[in-house]
Amino acid sequence: MEPEQKIERLQKALDRDGGHDWPHVVDLLEKGDCQIFDSDQGVWITEIKNAPKGKALNVWLVAGSLPGVMELQPEVEAFATANGCRKLTAGVRRGWKKTAEAHGWKVVGLVIEKELTHE
Repeated sequence: MEPEQKIERLQKALDRDGGHDWPHVVDLLEKGDCQIFDSDQGVWITEIKNAPKGKALNVWLVAGSLPGVMELQPEVEAFATANGCRKLTAGVRRGWKKTAEAHGWKVVGLVIEKELTHE
C-alpha cells in the first residue's frame, strides 16, 4: 500500500471524528506527542495517556489491510511495555469487535457522542 493510500484512509477516520486533519497529525508526530507504527500494509497512530493509576497507550488511528494492521500489534505492544504503559486502549467502530477479540482485546465500554449546534 502506497503512503498516499494510507494517508487517505487515515483522513477518512479523522473525518469521522471531526477533530483533526492529517496536517494536525503530522504536527503532533513531529512534536513527539504521538507515535507512528508503519509497515507496507498497515499503519497505527498512538498516543501515551497519563493517569494517576498508570499510563495507557491509546490507539488513535489505524489504516491499511486488516492483516497488515494487525501484524503491527506486537511492535505496538513492545513500545507500550517499554514506555511503562499498563494497557492498550482504542475507540473503534463496532465492526472491529471480532477482530479485536481475536487479538486479545476486550470490550469494556461504549463511546457515544452528541453533536452540538451553536447559534
